[in-house]
Amino acid sequence: RRLGGKVNPPDINSGSFEFTVNEKGEVVYGFAALKGVGEELVRGFCKDRERNGPFLDMFDFTARVTLINEAQHLLTRKSLECLIMAGAFDSLGASRATLMANRETALKYAQSYAQDTHSGQLDMFGGAGAALARPQLKEVPDWPLRQRLALEYEVLGLYLSGHPIEPYREEIAYFCGPGTLAALRPGGPDVRLGALALNPVRRPARNGGYRYSVILDDGTTSGLEIGLYDRDAEVFEQIWNAYQQRCNGTHGKSSKTQERQFHPPLVLIVEAGFRQSRDGEHTRLFVNRIDTLEQVRLQHATHLCFRFPADELRARGTELITLLQRHRAPDPREPGCTFSIRSGNTELCLSPTPRSRYRASDALLEGLRDLGGPDCLHLHYGA
Repeated sequence: RRLGGKVNPPDINSGSFEFTVNEKGEVVYGFAALKGVGEELVRGFCKDRERNGPFLDMFDFTARVTLINEAQHLLTRKSLECLIMAGAFDSLGASRATLMANRETALKYAQSYAQDTHSGQLDMFGGAGAALARPQLKEVPDWPLRQRLALEYEVLGLYLSGHPIEPYREEIAYFCGPGTLAALRPGGPDVRLGALALNPVRRPARNGGYRYSVILDDGTTSGLEIGLYDRDAEVFEQIWNAYQQRCNGTHGKSSKTQERQFHPPLVLIVEAGFRQSRDGEHTRLFVNRIDTLEQVRLQHATHLCFRFPADELRARGTELITLLQRHRAPDPREPGCTFSIRSGNTELCLSPTPRSRYRASDALLEGLRDLGGPDCLHLHYGA
């Protein structure tokens, strides 16, 4: 992808157990790298696809797979969820959220289809339409970007159809300029960049204190592990503990996908560069300063414009007001920004007084994106 090639998610109609290249020259992710889906199941439905043609929808897929001897009993609720989360049905048009909401219906339909077929009531290759009506998908709102990518990462081990940092790129460019992880070079100048903080690990340090290993990911590389020592380790620990407390304190956890909460990522603003280690034998990445993007935004954001269609505003205005009330900054001495709504060519300011200001926190921005989509916000900054 960094070289300009396109990598598509696993696909029930064009993919296989191994990685392949489709007729457009695009890489199709192999099912072998997908957690929760076994080789027998994949080989089975690929063989059925070759014999009987492409799958029409999720209901057609589950019904046909239940009749494949090699894959019998291998299509479980869990394996179907993993296929959906990975994007294996994306080419059929329905959103992953809608597919997940209809998965139980699809599995029940497949059981009924198999029972009727084995009892002779259905023709395995085409008689289902008259005797057993195929269900219709019940549409539900699509998942927010962070949820789709979190579930994708869970089963693929990487972000394939997007990157969680995408909604923050405009902000990062404002505060950091063109700096990226890919721009870091041994012997080169220090770089100010924005990146996700992933998989932090606290370890003992030689001086008796502790250090952190953290993977930085800004979507321009496969990720870069950095070591944080002394004061940097203390600063990061404060940041990480506050982030964990915010995530764990606002929402509970549930094993059910629909009830899980998907929090905004931790985005850091880092100043770093490669330099010689103290012993002079190694070149390593040194960090000069760490902040969170949220901290920097709260200090500099002066106005937040929310683009929202008028019909959506009428339908979901109560949700918007409730969200804004949770993030009000009533103290004039507290950092805050004014807020306006733009519908078409009309812009309505909701901050007529100094007390009508709001904290431009990650939670507020993600809540607004949940309402209006990933491109609904525009931030203005002061000096």
